[in-house]
This record gives sequence, structure tokens and C-alpha cells, in this order.
Amino acid sequence: VDKPFLAEAAKTTVEQMGYIYPEIVQKRDFIIKVIEQEEKRFGQTLDVGLEVIEGLLGYRKAHRGAMPELVLFLRDFRPASENSAKILEQYGFVGGGWETGGEIGAEIAAETISRLTYDFLEQLEEEGGQLGKPAQEILGEIERWGENISGNEVFRLYDTYGFPVELTTEIAAERGFSVDLEGFNQEMEKQRERARTVKILRCAECSTRLKESDKECPSCGSTKTTRGPIHFVRTAEVKLGLKVSASVVHKPHIKPFVGYHSLKHKSVIVSLLVSNKSVEMIQEGQEAGLILESTPFYGEMGGQAGDTGQIISPSGKFSVTNTSRVPPDIIVHQGYVTEGSLTEGDEVEAVVDGERRLDIARNHTATHLLQLALRQVLGEHVEQRGSLVAPDRLRFDFSHLTAMTKKELQETQHIVNAKIRQNLRVYGEEIPYKKAIEEGAIALFDEKYGDVVRAVKIGEPFISAELCGGTHVASTGEIGFFHIISETSIGAGLRRIEAVTGRGAEEFIDTQFSILHNVTESLGASPDDVQDKVSSLVTELNKERRRVLALERELSKKIATSLLAQTEVINGVKVLSAKVPSSRLEALREMSDLLREQLKSVVVVLGTIYDNKPVFLAAVTPDLVARGYNAGEIVKQVARVTGGSGGGKAQFAQAGGKYKGKLDEALRLVKSLI
Repeated sequence: VDKPFLAEAAKTTVEQMGYIYPEIVQKRDFIIKVIEQEEKRFGQTLDVGLEVIEGLLGYRKAHRGAMPELVLFLRDFRPASENSAKILEQYGFVGGGWETGGEIGAEIAAETISRLTYDFLEQLEEEGGQLGKPAQEILGEIERWGENISGNEVFRLYDTYGFPVELTTEIAAERGFSVDLEGFNQEMEKQRERARTVKILRCAECSTRLKESDKECPSCGSTKTTRGPIHFVRTAEVKLGLKVSASVVHKPHIKPFVGYHSLKHKSVIVSLLVSNKSVEMIQEGQEAGLILESTPFYGEMGGQAGDTGQIISPSGKFSVTNTSRVPPDIIVHQGYVTEGSLTEGDEVEAVVDGERRLDIARNHTATHLLQLALRQVLGEHVEQRGSLVAPDRLRFDFSHLTAMTKKELQETQHIVNAKIRQNLRVYGEEIPYKKAIEEGAIALFDEKYGDVVRAVKIGEPFISAELCGGTHVASTGEIGFFHIISETSIGAGLRRIEAVTGRGAEEFIDTQFSILHNVTESLGASPDDVQDKVSSLVTELNKERRRVLALERELSKKIATSLLAQTEVINGVKVLSAKVPSSRLEALREMSDLLREQLKSVVVVLGTIYDNKPVFLAAVTPDLVARGYNAGEIVKQVARVTGGSGGGKAQFAQAGGKYKGKLDEALRLVKSLI
């Protein structure tokens, strides 16, 4: 297949299956455009991946003839002064020489054989020069290197370049190579484990994700923090264990959520859970999960954050820091005892934090108005693809192909705020699913619904109706104000809007005006004149930047001219290796160009300290490239002295390091490489 075909196939599918799935007919254009975009992107990924794998296989093909001798040498080798780099250079593994493909793939293949050789020597030394089983296993991998693509290499192709494992396997087989799929699966598991162990900072009270610089939680004001996995899910199933519901699922007197119209409710403690175990009593300071016979607390679901508040008994108080749901629709109150003790069977009063609940309700109703506005501005193809309804902000993911224009965003925001000012009634109705859909209620495409659903409607007659179990304001006027903060892409055909309402909007606008006030004070201008003043300063700044750049280029010429006297001739080749001052990386290239122009035939390696780290640039004139000198290989070995890496083309390459104190030592190495 030499051209895209999936979009054409999709058109036929819509024509043939549209009578069964009318929604694909309605969204035909959107579906076709998304497929075209994805197919184009995949084609680009394929092109890059093919070039990389060509280099990967080409390097092996060019060097596998040396493998038998290398393996024999290593089998008889005993720890000595030689290192892996010298051994590989001895057997022709340094430099290019691959027949086809890209340098990136060749570098990956070279890194693999280099790592294996290094590991073998390390293991051999650890075993006191005896060829034990671990060393033999590594030697076996080295022996197979010329015929087998390692799991790590397959993983890098997949993870870094998006190249499908199946294609790697197929192409390798066509060229006579095998693929270590077991090793690939091990690398995938390592990646999953890394993701599980990455810890991020969160508020200990409400689980809001925090920045390292946050002194307190922006959502609840708490200064208590905790660290958890980056993919942390705030549900009782994760925090308290998957068996939470087993202890209460068969208790028929547990009633559903009763907090749509009341924030206080008298109930009874049905179950207390500590570390995934049922207990009869919890005491002051103890963290636990608490299940009530009925509750006004909304359990986190459908993107809406769980409620917080207090549960009070005659003998103690329990602070609810989050509320979650576990199957089958059991609500678990997570938190800790602040006073006294609570016992299973206690009669309690459950009190939801009303101000926080109202903040959440404002944002939830605003998402319904936002979807209404987006469908009016962008078209009926807009559908919700995810959401977050928190007390401090809302996030709404939706289907749309392109970035929204400034005008579209303004129009969307205007529609939402107009509906807020109309103070329309917001109400929920329990109605049959079929009737709700017939009336025009919007349902999430991948959500499963029962025979009876809750439809949240706005206005009489309603202008918006969505199947929704969340909490909302009583009328749109309670939202106060709606402001869009950002609109971004989260994938092909998917956009994301983040916005604030009510107190969150007030805080956001206060912050913006505070910034404006500080800017006007700094500039000595009125708010009306700030834009002109900033434009004038930017123009002046750009003018000064151009002047400074001209001076820096002149300085680069003078430095390059002064370096000419340091040129040496080694093995008939002019070599210039020097440390230079530079505030711009581009200056290194300018100097190398001037030196090559002046010296005609030369190997140039320049080093500098940039951003407190060593940076190297190597340049080789075409005549010396023809003689086998390679800037990429030279700069790579130089950078290794400073704990760095890099590379590039034969005529020009750049690399960076870690240890600036080794810059001079690295530059001294250049002469020995010629």
C-alpha cells in the first residue's frame, strides 16, 4: 500500500452501516477528518521508525562479520588494563560503516554491543577472572548480537519513536534477524513499575495535586501534604482495598446517596475499615474508611470530586477528607478521627462542607453550559470526552479537530455567562432512559445506563439536558461568573478547556489584576497605556538584542582569529582543540565555520561552559571526512570524559557533558584521537 486508505474505507463503512448506527452518519465528516489526521501522523512515525531500524540492522550487518573473533577474544580474556571501548575499537566497532539507514539506529546498535561488552568485563572482574554462569550468559548475548535485536532496542523503537513492535519483528525477520520479545516485555514491565513508583505531591486533606512551591493547598488551604504515585486514583478501592465492599454488600438496609437537597443527615455507622480490615471501633488520630446506612456525602464519580466534611457521634468526631465509591455503589468516607472515638452501630450526624460543595456544583453546572455553548459555536459534532469537576476549577475534554480561535473562545464564554445571568432553573428528573434520549438528553457515548436515569435539565423549557448523577446549583445565577483559562490539544480530534467559576473566577481575576497593577507600577504607566508602553519596550529591546548579537559575532571572529596560532599538525592533519568563552551556543558554530574557512583542511573541536555545563562542538572539513575522520565520533568520545554524550554528522557534531571541571581534560583527548 503506497497511499492512505483508511479514510476511504471509513467512508464505505459509514455508507454500509449507517442505517444501523445513525450517529456515524451524523458525524461522518468529523470521523473522516480524524482518521485522515491519524493516518498522516502514523505515516510520519513510520518514516522515522523505518530510518532508525534501517540503521539498527545496517550497523549489525556491517559489523557482524567481526563477531566470531570478538567472542573468541572475550572468552579467553582475563581482567587487564584494556577497557570495552578499546576492545571494540580493535575489532572495528568504532565509527560508521553501516550500509544503509539512519545514524540514530546505528548509534542504538553500537550502544547495545558497547553495553554488553562493558557488562561482560565487569562481571568477569567480579568473578575473579573465572568465566562463571552470569558472564557466560552475557557472552551469549554478545554472540547473538549480530543476529538478534535485543528487547531494549525494540523497546526504544516503540517507546521513543512510536514504532510498532509487530513491524519491528516483521522487518527484522525479512532481513534475517530475530527479535527478543521476552526482553521487550520485561522492558515494558520496568516502565510500568517506574510509573507506579514515581511520587507526586498532593494535599493530604483533599488530594489536590500540588506544585513543589505550594505553601498550602489552593483548593482547601491545608498545609498537610503527602506523596503518592503519579497515576494515583482517589478511590476507596485503591486506598482501602478491593475487598471493601465485601463486608457490607450483603447488608440490604444500606440506602443510596441522599444529599441532592440536604447537606446534613442523621444516619448510622454500618462499617468501619482500617487497613482493609473491618473493625468495631476507631479512636482519635486513627485513619479509616467509614460507611453509613445513608449519606449526604457525594462519592467521587464521573469526574466530580468527592465531598469533605464531618461525621459527628455522641462520643467522637470524624473528619472526612475524601469520599469515594466502590462497587456496587457503596459510598466510603475516608478520613481520620479528630476527637474521641466512633463505633460500628453509632447514630451520627453527617455534615457536608457546604461551601466546598457549592464550589463543585458551580463548576459542574458550568460544564453543562459549556457543552451547550461549544455545540452552538463549533457544531453538533462536539461531544464530551472526559471532565474534572473540582472545587477550584473545571476541566472539559471534547471532540473537535482544530484549536479554537480567540473569537470562538470569546463567543463560547459569552454564551455561558449570558445563561448564568438569565438565572435559569437547574433541576434533576428520574425518568426512563428511552424517554430521556427521545427528549434530546445527552448521554456519554461509552457510559452504561440503567432503565431509569437521572437527567439534569437547565431552563424551562430546558435548553440543556444531560444524563448526570452529580450535584448542581439550583439556578445558573449561583455560578456567578465563568472564565476560560486555557484551550489545548490532548490528542487527535480531542481538545481540552480549563475554566473557573464563582470564587475560583474571582481569585483568578484578582490575580490577573494584581499582575496588571504591578506591571503598571513598574512601567510608570496607566492600565490604558500599558500595551503601548510594553510594545515600545519590546521594540527597543529587540533593537538592543540585534546590537549585542552583532558585537558578539564580531567578538567570535576575533576569538577565532586568535586561535589560529594554536593549530597543530598531527599525522599530517591540522588539529585545533581549544576552550573558548561563549554566551551563545551559536557562537561555537560561527567560530568553527571561520576556522574551517581560514585553515581549509582541519579538525576543529571547541569547548565551552554553557548553563554551568560543558558543551563541545566538532567540525571536520570534507577532505578529511573522505579520509575517515568523523566529527560525530570525535565529539562523542570527548564528551564521555565529562560524563556526557552526543553526536551528529561526519562534518559537524555537538555534545554535552555533566562535569565542567573535566572540560580541559576532555579537550586534551582530541590529539590522541587523530
